[in-house]
Amino acid sequence: MQKQHKVLRTILQGASVTLHTILLGVGGTIYNNHTLEHFKELGLDSQRVKKLASKLHVHSVNYAA
Repeated sequence: MQKQHKVLRTILQGASVTLHTILLGVGGTIYNNHTLEHFKELGLDSQRVKKLASKLHVHSVNYAA
């Protein structure tokens, strides 16, 4: 893991970074109260929030299959 993220750590060194945890539940369920608010905090408008949540849902279901 250390090796994998070495370049990213170098780029971000000294930068102000905020970690937003995105919860995907069983079968790709999107936890609205937690996830959608984080997307809004990242600056996405309500249309993009819904679109991103939908794409994450589909991706997680396909990945689990």
